[in-house]
Amino acid sequence: CQEIMLGRLDQDKQATKLMSFRTVMPTVYEPMFSTLNGKLLFNAGSLQTGHAFDWEPWVSEGTPETTRLLADVSPGPTGSSPFQAIVSNNVAYFSAVSGSHERQLWRTDGTPEGTWQVSSGPQVSLRDIAATENYLFFYGRDSAHGSELWRSDGTEEGTQLVKDIYPGTQSSIEESGRFHIATLVPFGQEVFFAARQTSANDGRDYQLWKSDGTEAGTVLVGNTNHFNNTYPTYLPPFPNHLTTADGSLLFVSINQMITPQLLRYHEG
Repeated sequence: CQEIMLGRLDQDKQATKLMSFRTVMPTVYEPMFSTLNGKLLFNAGSLQTGHAFDWEPWVSEGTPETTRLLADVSPGPTGSSPFQAIVSNNVAYFSAVSGSHERQLWRTDGTPEGTWQVSSGPQVSLRDIAATENYLFFYGRDSAHGSELWRSDGTEEGTQLVKDIYPGTQSSIEESGRFHIATLVPFGQEVFFAARQTSANDGRDYQLWKSDGTEAGTVLVGNTNHFNNTYPTYLPPFPNHLTTADGSLLFVSINQMITPQLLRYHEG
């Protein structure tokens, strides 16, 4: 096991050690850092437990005295492996593995009493959570719909499937295979993502979609893939690397010459 230190650097370049935690190796450590109401939210494995995989959500106000365990989501040596805290309306949402051994959606206001599981419904994707002004979006998987786009207002009853894009038990979003293609990017009051309605090989069926959180407002933007049946295996043949800049949505796709191209989407 290796020891990792969390510290604070002041404006006068004076460093303060806040805590130490352990991991098996640096590549195992997937950081969750987010600020909420003047506090730092992060994931860590405590040296006190002696277990390298006992990862849980922690909180700090910048001093050793205020650096503490936020919630023991999954008691025991394995931990809950919290990931990707997204702040919306003064609440941080993250995914964690609870007692059911499934990754679920959690929320916190930065206090132990304000930390709880939002929904006992679908399993939540490890990395893909995004927020607009109206909804929190995530990829959820259940036995009836496979992996699809879900939304939440932070309550159990307000956590709902947005649309079964690939009807039935098949998944419109897939994280397995050669590429991690599930990327949710907020743009205005909508989220953009890559999804499929069919099951062609190698991701050639994934196209650009957008959603405002309603079934009617979840629509195909367009076919952004222009290629033949042969292309390098190291190139993901679907909209990927989605980001926003200067009022536009930018993403990478592949043209007919089997060359990555940067594309721009904007309203109007």
